[in-house]
Amino acid sequence: GTCTRTRACTGLRRGAAWEEPFFSVDHLFHLNVSLLPMHILVQHEVEDFDAWKKVYDDDTPARTEAGLEEIQLLRGYDNPNWVVILMSAKDISEVRAFVNSDHLAQAMKGAGVVGTPIFTELQ
Repeated sequence: GTCTRTRACTGLRRGAAWEEPFFSVDHLFHLNVSLLPMHILVQHEVEDFDAWKKVYDDDTPARTEAGLEEIQLLRGYDNPNWVVILMSAKDISEVRAFVNSDHLAQAMKGAGVVGTPIFTELQ
């Protein structure tokens, strides 16, 4: 079989000292990055964690509708009002729309988010 950068390997070489894998390492560098899982990391401080958490939990349906699913929620060790959330994202354009929505801005304000949240897109 043969491998090129434009198509997958067609099979294994026969009669050689080594066998060619179905996908070569070269293919890994040419994968469509849109196929990789997307994540968003959210970091911000809150006035009161328990009050913020209630609003956050109540807003789960809005996050779900935006294609977000919580993976991990953490609090700062020295500052328990520092919140870090890692979420998986189905569609980054939907996530960007949600992050920039009036709904999220009002929810964060009402929940007592302090300062400007940091949203980091990860892949």
